[in-house]
Amino acid sequence: MKVFWWVLSVLLLTGNAFATSIQHQPPLWGYQLEGRVNTLVCSNNSLFVGDDRGIHNIGYSRNILWEYTTYSTVTSVDEQDNEVIVASSDGIIRSFGKNGQLLWERTVPGYVGLPKALKLDKDMILAGSMDGFVYLFDRKGTYRWKRQIGSYVTEIDLVGETIVAISDRQVYFLDLEGKVKRNLDIKGYIRKASVVQDKVAIALEDNKLYLYDLKGNILWDKDIVHDITSLDGKNDLILGTAGGIIYNLALNGSVNWMDNTTYPVLAVKDGGGYVIASTLEGKTILYSGLGKVRSYYSTEGRVLLFDACDNNIVAGTSKGRVFFSKIPKKDPMSTTLAIGGVFIVSLLAVYMVYRSW
Repeated sequence: MKVFWWVLSVLLLTGNAFATSIQHQPPLWGYQLEGRVNTLVCSNNSLFVGDDRGIHNIGYSRNILWEYTTYSTVTSVDEQDNEVIVASSDGIIRSFGKNGQLLWERTVPGYVGLPKALKLDKDMILAGSMDGFVYLFDRKGTYRWKRQIGSYVTEIDLVGETIVAISDRQVYFLDLEGKVKRNLDIKGYIRKASVVQDKVAIALEDNKLYLYDLKGNILWDKDIVHDITSLDGKNDLILGTAGGIIYNLALNGSVNWMDNTTYPVLAVKDGGGYVIASTLEGKTILYSGLGKVRSYYSTEGRVLLFDACDNNIVAGTSKGRVFFSKIPKKDPMSTTLAIGGVFIVSLLAVYMVYRSW
């Protein structure tokens, strides 16, 4: 009997060590660019990454497919149907074809300055400038209209037939002709914002989180203990805070799960079924949909941006490093527990046979 419990203890300790070791999963590869990574998108089996000098199209095998030097900081990029739209700090919006050929370029006064202020969708291109204008171009680059919404545009998105444009203190809902359907005059500075399905989440400087519908109605509000440093949503609403807490909120405002990373959270991404987060200490963490840590790795330089597609995760750092990872097919802890269960059942069976002799 003592031998049985000794063997069982060894197996459980070994299983726990196994679980801990396989949770650490370094990226498959990294790639060094010039300056910091300012914007990135993964699509069409490749990555589109903007740094301080241009745009780079990198394959999943770390091969450079094409590059274009802008001689100015690339601030935003989007891709759809083999067309890539790139905005840079010199005020130019450029369109590229599948193989990197320049299709057209247009100049926007004030320039597009933030990663989420450029949107390629259906037959239109939406751009939000740092002087507070929303621009609409067709896919050939023809200018259609512009509308001023505030001091500078932080995010722009298209939900059905409604354009959602967010500035530092206001949220505008526009129709496809640029006419204002309604606007929200927010009482305070908008620290972070995210369009989630047909709703808009707004985090203010007083750490208050609001969720609005497209009619401008407040669905709910919630006080968050620490400064909200990052916000994203797809199926749920993901928050990162300066206090190191990550929240996963359902769209009805209830808390699905939360986790304390100890260090301030820099970026979060809702991958749809999983969550990615980065912290000030340089750690990137992958959570399951239930909030369990599936894997993590550490980097030199802080991860400020994420994207996810085709079961891949792309991360960009403040030191110009791009990291590419695969999402584990199975939760390592669940796998370990299953293996441990098989071991235990097997040992019990052997023990019962031994006792029957």
